[in-house]
Amino acid sequence: MSKIGRSLILFFLGIILAAGLIGLTAGSRTVLSLPESWLKDTLTWMQEQLNKPARAAAGLFQDMSSMFRLYEENKVLKERLERYAQLAAENEELRAQNERLKAMLDYRRENDEYVLKMARVVARDPDRWMNNVLVINVGQKDGIRPNMPVITPAGVIGKVVQVSRHFSNVQLITDVEGGSRVSAVVQGPSRAVGVIDGYDPQQGLLLLSKIPLDETIEPGQRVVTSGFGEIFPPGLLIGTIESVQTGEYGLSLQATVRPAADLVHLDEVFVVMGGNEP
Repeated sequence: MSKIGRSLILFFLGIILAAGLIGLTAGSRTVLSLPESWLKDTLTWMQEQLNKPARAAAGLFQDMSSMFRLYEENKVLKERLERYAQLAAENEELRAQNERLKAMLDYRRENDEYVLKMARVVARDPDRWMNNVLVINVGQKDGIRPNMPVITPAGVIGKVVQVSRHFSNVQLITDVEGGSRVSAVVQGPSRAVGVIDGYDPQQGLLLLSKIPLDETIEPGQRVVTSGFGEIFPPGLLIGTIESVQTGEYGLSLQATVRPAADLVHLDEVFVVMGGNEP
């Protein structure tokens, strides 16, 4: 064995012996001697230096484990939030649909003088979007024919203009360029008669024209179908008078009418297939 090896062995044996002496004597004394204090501090410092890498490695692995666990928890939470948002949207759609269907069923019970066929709006005709043509999911197989009125519980929206085996096109009353005309009467003492033959898209108002000049009409009065023309039965609500002015050439009155039905957001409608026999 080399001289250096023997020296190292003796050095470590001395450290061990000194450590043992410190252990034996430190318990009975509160103040260590100078050599004991030096040796204790040296050994403690060496132990601290040796433990630093181990603590650093342990802390690194712990931090990595915590980060991975946090990532997984965040991933699960995000998936739950996404599912919740989807469920909330679906629940809102179902709630709105249930409210609409309840209103339609109530309307059907309260208006049993008509044979009403419920239908769902499935599209707007892409070739005539600006002319307000809807496509509904009932057709010839359901007994639908052209010129049948189409309504919602709120009021009139238009009439059937084209029918296939399973679907039908509905022309809205706003489609004046397509020839939509509805004979109407203003509810009141005089029951003034006119024709819905115009639409102001900027204000969303129908135009009621050809009202006799001597009639007295006021805003707020209801406008309903007159029953003339053999398409719309009498008494179906169209809207309410918004304003009244003298018509073209000053020979008649013209009124703007706020539609009772929402003619933009349409989901379910009724086709009026005829009147029930008393």
